[in-house]
Amino acid sequence: MTASITITQREVEINWTVKTYTYTGQIIKPECILSGLVLNDTCDYTINAQGINVGTYEATVTNLTNPNYKLPTNNKFEYSITKANIDLGDLRFAQSSKTYDGTPLYPNVLGTIPSNVELQYEGLSSDSGTHTIVIKFIVSANYN
Repeated sequence: MTASITITQREVEINWTVKTYTYTGQIIKPECILSGLVLNDTCDYTINAQGINVGTYEATVTNLTNPNYKLPTNNKFEYSITKANIDLGDLRFAQSSKTYDGTPLYPNVLGTIPSNVELQYEGLSSDSGTHTIVIKFIVSANYN
């Protein structure tokens, strides 16, 4: 005598760990933990995600390595990348002066300008006298 039996795959549960990340300039792939595994079973997986810049993205879990398990119907996760703060460190500006020569006078920059910051000056003058200059920090949309 013979009998036919069927053992179906067990569905895993995907528990995503963090929903919001800070911009790093690198692809951010959220992390998750699979639950619902039996005894000492292990099951590796792949997370597909392409979030780099500030915004909202979708991650999916694919490629379970243990054939006894299957993914749930909803294997997707929405996550966000928020703006990073810029560390200006010891950057500061000092008063500048010179004798009139027909060219604009820029303030003295003390410290290091971060590589992801561009300075924009408003109110530069080449005329004699005391002038107030507005210094703007220009950064990408990924920074505060």
